[in-house]
Amino acid sequence: MKGIPAALAILALLCASAAVSQSGRTSEESPPIDCGNRLVNGIVCSGSYCDNVYVNCAPATYDIDSVAWTQRISEEDDIKFGGCFLDPTRLAISVGKDVPSEVSQYDGIISGLSCGGHYCDDIFLRCSKLTDFKPDIGAPPCFWTPWISEESNDDVKPGFKYTTENIGATAMQCRGSNCDDKRFFFCPLVAR
Repeated sequence: MKGIPAALAILALLCASAAVSQSGRTSEESPPIDCGNRLVNGIVCSGSYCDNVYVNCAPATYDIDSVAWTQRISEEDDIKFGGCFLDPTRLAISVGKDVPSEVSQYDGIISGLSCGGHYCDDIFLRCSKLTDFKPDIGAPPCFWTPWISEESNDDVKPGFKYTTENIGATAMQCRGSNCDDKRFFFCPLVAR
């Protein structure tokens, strides 16, 4: 019996050290960014191979029906794409080599991000199904962001942040060594 309080104290310490942050930096050395009932509306990165990823959580809050994390997304093994797809019964996660033609039908929303591997090489997306809203998947205004990385030139931008509410990212794609360049697919949100 004497060992139980000590074991609980150690468990509490481990849980505290694995805490998830909201709006901040993540990397393979840092905890995931979990926006809770808010959506990711901005990404910026710094460091070699875009190692430090700064995620901004939008100020607006939403009611969340369900949450799931994607499998690993990286340039290795041709898993360069990840998206949040909702079927009628559950939140299904899709990963693959190329961007599927039905990417505009992905109606789960990215609400967090986690890194693993050297230089944040492996990306995991937190996908949420919103109770009252969904991406307007048939809308022409859905778009891919420019590629972001720590480099800044005509093709690769350092990051983005949207101040418009009711817009959400449904998918991500990466390219280059250590998943260096990233881009996100955004759609406006409409009532369910």
